[in-house]
Amino acid sequence: MKICLLFTLQFLLYGILLGQTLNSGWRNHEYSTKQFSDIDGSPFLYEDWYRGKVIGSDGRILENILLKYEAYSEYLIYMEEGKVFELSGEILSFSIFPGVEGMKDSLLFRKGYPIADDNTLNTFYEVLVDGKASLLKSHRKATALSSQNALVSNKREFILEEELYIALGKQPPLRVKKDRNNLLDILKDKKAELATWLDKNKVNLKREDGIAELVTRYNSL
Repeated sequence: MKICLLFTLQFLLYGILLGQTLNSGWRNHEYSTKQFSDIDGSPFLYEDWYRGKVIGSDGRILENILLKYEAYSEYLIYMEEGKVFELSGEILSFSIFPGVEGMKDSLLFRKGYPIADDNTLNTFYEVLVDGKASLLKSHRKATALSSQNALVSNKREFILEEELYIALGKQPPLRVKKDRNNLLDILKDKKAELATWLDKNKVNLKREDGIAELVTRYNSL
């Protein structure tokens, strides 16, 4: 009797979790990569599926689902019952939890920032530092003539383009040049304090983690 009850509860719980996507309006349509069959490489930011969490602009939450980010078309996709779907609805942010050596424990991606360069309101930025100043990283897959198949006429491949940005309040994110003067100009209201701090701490602003330290320091002032 206890075994039957436990099985029933597990079945109901699975149904509830499955219903998160099946019945809540998140599902849009099945996703396929067939349109990319003639392009070398991958349109995905990461090849592996990772457990993740999605937050909608209306407060809806999906948790513990398998996610991938298609960085060419800026689609967030998920796997359910062996099939792949594009998530519909207004998505505010998503997080993935790789659990893989050499990667962070969690990665947060958010959209809705004002238009900057070629990035739109639908561009998901990875949030490296969150606060009054946010350090953001855009990951975009583009296509270019293939370097591996140069003998094949017009053969194309995916390439990853990444840029760092700093977002202040509701202003459009500003692209970072990994240069001391550029960074201090962006964070100009605390320029003197940050310059003194940089001189004392010898932070390497050519590195992403060094810029993250600077933005974190700015947020503490």
